[in-house]
Amino acid sequence: AKKTSHNDIKLLDGSAGNIVLQTGVNTGDTMALKFESAQAKDLGIGTPLALTSLAKSTTALSRGDLLINGVHVDASIAQDDTLSYASNSGSAIAKAAAVNKVSNLTGVVATVGKTMVYGSTQATTAAVVSGTISINNVATSTIAFGSSESTDLARQKTVDAINAISAQTGVKALDGGDAAHGVILVAEDGRNITVSHSTASISNLTGVRNDATTTSATSYVGTYSLTSVDGSDINLSSRVGGTIANADFYTGTYKANVAQFVSGTRAASIAAPTALAGNDLVINGVTVGAAIGTDDTATFATTTSVTKASSAIATAAAINRVKDLTGVTAKANANILVGTGFTTGVSTTTISATSMLLNGVTISANVTADTTRADLVNLINLKTGQTGVVASDNGDGLTLVAADGRTISLGVDNGGAAGSTAVAAIGMATINGSTALATSSATTGGAMAFISTVSLESDKVFEIASGSAGNTNFGTLGFIQGTYGGSSDMLNVEHLDVSTQSGAMVAISAIDSAINQVSMQQSRAGAYQNRLDAVVNNLTESNQNMSASRSRILDTDYAQETTNLAKSQIISQAATAMLAQANQAGQSVLALLK
Repeated sequence: AKKTSHNDIKLLDGSAGNIVLQTGVNTGDTMALKFESAQAKDLGIGTPLALTSLAKSTTALSRGDLLINGVHVDASIAQDDTLSYASNSGSAIAKAAAVNKVSNLTGVVATVGKTMVYGSTQATTAAVVSGTISINNVATSTIAFGSSESTDLARQKTVDAINAISAQTGVKALDGGDAAHGVILVAEDGRNITVSHSTASISNLTGVRNDATTTSATSYVGTYSLTSVDGSDINLSSRVGGTIANADFYTGTYKANVAQFVSGTRAASIAAPTALAGNDLVINGVTVGAAIGTDDTATFATTTSVTKASSAIATAAAINRVKDLTGVTAKANANILVGTGFTTGVSTTTISATSMLLNGVTISANVTADTTRADLVNLINLKTGQTGVVASDNGDGLTLVAADGRTISLGVDNGGAAGSTAVAAIGMATINGSTALATSSATTGGAMAFISTVSLESDKVFEIASGSAGNTNFGTLGFIQGTYGGSSDMLNVEHLDVSTQSGAMVAISAIDSAINQVSMQQSRAGAYQNRLDAVVNNLTESNQNMSASRSRILDTDYAQETTNLAKSQIISQAATAMLAQANQAGQSVLALLK
């Protein structure tokens, strides 16, 4: 590749760039040629498009939490992550390693991405305060914040202090740009980032996020991406009793070779929900406008906890309004509530006719000791046409599904029984593994809202960031700042690693891709050659025609042609004279007749 050249232009090492050839006499008669690099370092899989994890859970995987294409992924272990300071077994590094241990069975390879911790909103102080920040158990030098000091200066001090210890922590700090975005922490190798402040007085001045109490440490996990080796879809599931959230994914079937991200699950609430505003979300540098309630014709709006504008349907519609600019499309995912802890009624405990409310529709049930989950499923499904929700028996409670992604509002009153008895009696003592359904809420004002998630897809790697409003609503809506869809680094032939089974599988894919790339370059070169041949043929024909014309001009006998011209002129003049005489003869005859 480095030795192939023409007219001192190297054609196959990528240095030629765009070559423009003049193919005609006019200004626009040109032909552009471009030759890609055929070096081993530039041939391979390229930027792999993949499903990227949520980067939320530092809980280690247990066997059964994650099944990929029906294959169990074993527990993630701390020994696979020698970089993180804390929660090693729950890091993206450890989880990706667990996935790759069964990649020969699943056909799916995991790649570790970055760990990114977005900043927190800064405040100012009226007094001089100082303290340190601990990153991965390494403390910065003391940072002093002056009285009424600008947030810009405070961020700069914080960034400088953290970057001074980056060689020890593996973490770099970036200035978020303003007080709303604070200071961003990044670990390029995907290790966990553990953060704490030395004193409460500086916790809201640094712009560094810490979700725990101000002086306690919080660990943040990175992302990892799943890529299908053979181009097949990726099916993710969890065994009964497993928690797929520990893997930072959701149950579902995902397309191969598509950059994908699914927003985080929003907390269920009976309070007024947060809706996407026009300054909350930025995708690929484009600000997404506010969600509009009229885009959602399915969700039932309660008086308090549910609005149409806050639904996943409205959020997806807002993102799709700028899809031509971002290259990213969105869809509302099916809203799935998995209830557990079903117990039958006590004696003749009755849930009254007004006690259970599903999407604004009252469902009446007389729950007794003989009531089964199947009975409740039938009652709920009788109202599916009104609620948009289908119920099923999951073995421990009820599963409610709104396939169109509408928000589900659910309330239940205690109906004369203890509140815990009432929610257990309808198979909803616990929802999605953690949420406890509120009792005394069977009214449109008190029903608990469950908002679905949003999937983003693109044919290229894409970036998500918070807007000018900062990270508060951005995080509440389930978005996480970062790059999604896979690694931005190319897996090239030069750096293949076949020391592991998963590495060998990836190597085969990289070599196949390299062969295809060379074949495409060969085809492109052939097309260039055909076009050049056509241009040369046209120019050759034009040259031949011009040469023939020139020869005819040069071979002309000017003496003979001049004689012929004179002869022609004499004949023409004689004919004119004869006509003139004929006209004159007629006039003479008329004169004699007079």
